[in-house]
Amino acid sequence: MNDSKRRGVPPGRAMQAQKSHSSLAATLGRDLDVLNERFLEVERRLQQFGVAASVRLPDVCDPSDNGVPLLFFEKQGSRWRLIFAVEHVVEERRLREEALVNASRAVRVAAAIVLPQLVESVEENAAREVWAVQEALAAVDAVLLKLPPKEPEPDTFNDDDIPF
Repeated sequence: MNDSKRRGVPPGRAMQAQKSHSSLAATLGRDLDVLNERFLEVERRLQQFGVAASVRLPDVCDPSDNGVPLLFFEKQGSRWRLIFAVEHVVEERRLREEALVNASRAVRVAAAIVLPQLVESVEENAAREVWAVQEALAAVDAVLLKLPPKEPEPDTFNDDDIPF
């Protein structure tokens, strides 16, 4: 006897429920694929800033793990990535780390919620970096103004030395 007959569910309703479940599964899978595509697009657009940032993710870890869940935008190898990581509360080390698009569904949903904060943090960090580089440039320029200009190197090759 199948499940629907045992529970008193009419056969037509059982078929509708199965279709509904498979439709939900298909929608969920499709929507998660789109979410991953959007995360990858955010990564591509943040590349131009070239600075790291992080924000805390709410409620995606067991507190007994002694870990803090974080969403990072940071460089890995030659590429800037959105990274999900869990950092130890006391020790400065990562307990877990993976590309956001490979993280669990719960992590990706939580990341989408805090993503605006991460982007704002990237922009603020980029502005700070610009200011720091401009200050460094001004300091070096000030030093150059105090130093006498370098005399040109004597020309060691003279066309007059060629016999013809």
